[in-house]
Formats: sequence, structure tokens, C-alpha cells
Amino acid sequence: MQNLNDTSDPGAVPNSADVDRRMQRITEYSELALNNSDPLEANLGAVIGDLNFLAYQFRHAIDNMVEENGQAPVDNEHFVPTVEIVLKVHRQIERLTKIMAKREADTNVSALLLNQEAKIVQFDTQPK
Repeated sequence: MQNLNDTSDPGAVPNSADVDRRMQRITEYSELALNNSDPLEANLGAVIGDLNFLAYQFRHAIDNMVEENGQAPVDNEHFVPTVEIVLKVHRQIERLTKIMAKREADTNVSALLLNQEAKIVQFDTQPK
């Protein structure tokens, strides 16, 4: 199992503190998302958190298969489908993240336009 925090040894097994920290960060992300006042944003963030949790669990399954065989067991009937699932989950996370980023950008543009309109109205209503 690869320690994602240590790139010096690609085959290093993360200690329980690394695993706990990763799970803690996934949980924190989900909690922050659910605190969002926009229901759609909150649910999109919660789904992203859930998908990150699933991807991490599937990643452990893949790492266990590799550890048992000493290399990627491409002949194992479960290995390739599991890798494909992880890739699909990551693509879905990317899609949802892009949706959230676009919504945030649209909101920022709308706020900027409203701010500019307010300045124009304020300028027009000032006495001459």
C-alpha cells in the first residue's frame, strides 16, 4: 500500500496515523459541505465526500491485492474491475467538483454585477 505522504518509497505502507488523517480529512470535507447554506451545494459536497470515502476504500482493496501478489495481479478477476471502479469514481469526483466551481464562479460574477449596479444607482441618485 503506497503512503501518499511519502513519495520516497512508492511501496511504503502508510501507518495508521496516515490512514486516520486521510479519513479525518474526508470527514471534515463532508461536514463542511453539509454546513453550506445552499442545499444543492451542501448535497454536492456531501456526495463528493462519500465518493472520496469509496475511492479510498477501493484503493485499500487494490493495495491489498498488490501486497498479496507482490505486483499488480492483472490476472486476478477482481483487480482490473476494481481499478476501473476507482477511476470512474475519481472521474465523477472531478465532474462534481467542476460543477461546484462553476456555480461558485457564477455566483461571484453575479455578486460583482450586483455590486456594480448598486454603484451606478448610487452615483445616479447623488445630488448634483
